[in-house]
Amino acid sequence: MFVNPHDNFLREMTVLFVEDEEIVRASMERILKRRVKEIYLASNGKEGLDMFRHKNPDIIISDIRMPQLDGLDMIRELRKTSDIPIIIASGHNDEQFLLEAIELNVDYYLKKPIDQNRLISALEKLSILYSERKSLERNNRLIQTIMDVIPSFLLITDGEEITKLNKTFLDFLGFDSLIDYKKSGKTIDDFLVAKDGDFYAKKKFPVWFSEIVQHPDLDFTMYMCGANDLPDETHTFLVHLTVMPDSGLHLLSFTDITLLETIKSLYHELSMKDSMTRIYNRKKFLDELSAEIQRSVRYQHPLSLIMFDIDLFKRINDTYGHQTGDKAILQIVKLVRQSIRTTDIFGRYGGEEFIISLPETAIVEAALIAERLRVKIAELKIDDIGTLTCSFGVTHLIDNEGVDELIKRTDNALYLAKANGRNLVEVFTQDKTDEIKKESNSIEICQNIDSLCYNNGDEEPPALCAIFNRRSIRHYRKENIPRDAIETLLRAAMAAPSAGNQQPWHFIVIDDRNILDQVPAIHPHSNMILEAPVAVLVCGDPTLEKHKGYWVQDCSAAVENLLIEVQVLGFGAVWLGVYPREDRVDGLRRLLGIPEHVIPFALVPIGYPSVYKPPADRYNTERISRNAWGVKEIRKNDS
Repeated sequence: MFVNPHDNFLREMTVLFVEDEEIVRASMERILKRRVKEIYLASNGKEGLDMFRHKNPDIIISDIRMPQLDGLDMIRELRKTSDIPIIIASGHNDEQFLLEAIELNVDYYLKKPIDQNRLISALEKLSILYSERKSLERNNRLIQTIMDVIPSFLLITDGEEITKLNKTFLDFLGFDSLIDYKKSGKTIDDFLVAKDGDFYAKKKFPVWFSEIVQHPDLDFTMYMCGANDLPDETHTFLVHLTVMPDSGLHLLSFTDITLLETIKSLYHELSMKDSMTRIYNRKKFLDELSAEIQRSVRYQHPLSLIMFDIDLFKRINDTYGHQTGDKAILQIVKLVRQSIRTTDIFGRYGGEEFIISLPETAIVEAALIAERLRVKIAELKIDDIGTLTCSFGVTHLIDNEGVDELIKRTDNALYLAKANGRNLVEVFTQDKTDEIKKESNSIEICQNIDSLCYNNGDEEPPALCAIFNRRSIRHYRKENIPRDAIETLLRAAMAAPSAGNQQPWHFIVIDDRNILDQVPAIHPHSNMILEAPVAVLVCGDPTLEKHKGYWVQDCSAAVENLLIEVQVLGFGAVWLGVYPREDRVDGLRRLLGIPEHVIPFALVPIGYPSVYKPPADRYNTERISRNAWGVKEIRKNDS
């Protein structure tokens, strides 16, 4: 006997049915009482309201036109206090009713006479959503209860002002409320106990807070003395920073963070992650994608989407078993996570189907990324199986389309890849032949460069690969560059050739956020430095010259060596010209205290790239002559 798995959810639901026709009420009672936990009946909107307040049902089904109080008026009253799922049923084909129902957040609109199958289907879907929401609410209440009893100090700030202190923290500081705290004229700095060498010593809150922001992955030790403590009763706290997304606010927790992190992890897993792969589940991915579409439309930035699934995966499960199939999925997910940026959004769309959102990524770059993933997966040795392949569909955001349209085109591209033989990448772009041709040519160029870089049989990519892939990167992730990496970059720069080996250069490494933030006032094209965690200023010293005037060429070679090594190490950078612009030279000299005889030459912001740019082959035969200016053909005597 077939058992609908959704019945378990529906059997736990209580339903209120509001209908003025007695025959319809009786019929619906017979249909529903075998499927739901309890069915309550009301003959008009007023009875419906009373029944709702008395019985507190889980779902409401209501007619629209009824005596005393019609369905829409009843719902309007309900919506003042409740977001209960509601199904509207009406025999009137009135567009105005439908629009009002939408405005009232009605979940389903059914036409009378009610189709029993459609009604049951709607109830099943609502029961599942209701159960999931209740489960999440229970977990949230559990988390909130735990948070209330944790003796942690919590502080929320925009970087300048403190906007929130929790009660535990206020009690420690000796205030009843945040208003009292602000009226007192005191600041958190008045409660800090600093020793020489502490990062916050002799600094005001905005200054030491900015240092924490620059190192979000680190925990800091701070010392405080409460309002009721004796002068020698100093408390030690571990301070942890949490960025509150899309708000411009930060949360500082002064606590033993072990329990807090456990709670955050629990909430994270319950609400956003796929239970097996630990990547975003479908709902969370779609939420993130919707927000990313809004950002892309607002700032006119490109956004691409990749959808892929494992070819013939059912055969894998049937042959090797589901546990082996699950292991294969985990290996592929691990490979993909290691191959994409932290700014990319990776989710499990369902079963063996996965989806990746690529912010700041044009269709050409997305197609190249998909092709690289396809090759990597095909080369991956899967435990107990051998090798697997995946099919990929790629598209990009067009105009102001929504999530559904973007997902549908990506799914169509994936379907085409499977229909054309699997283990393929299919790209859907705008429906213009010239655009498609242009995109295809760009992808072909990128693949040709890839063949030069990666397919030559060497153990490591040749230097040509780094040269082709070196691009000017102007957006960076909020991650610090390791000190040993900076040293490697400077070693590469100092290995540059110079006239008579005079090496007329000096290098200033700038990682102080306050200094970096002042650069745009000096250099008009340096706003990207506001995102960069570090920058290197290359300076020339004419007093070190053996051959007068060649310091410019020598410093240029040093900058190019630096940029190539940036690419080799996986970072991103851009060359900002300083010399010979006197305003930029003088401004940086003053900012950094550079002696008069040393000349700031070029500034290089460096960071982990938050955007992807495909490799570029700029080979141009028009710029090449043979043996004499303008001669293009190779002469017979030329070797």
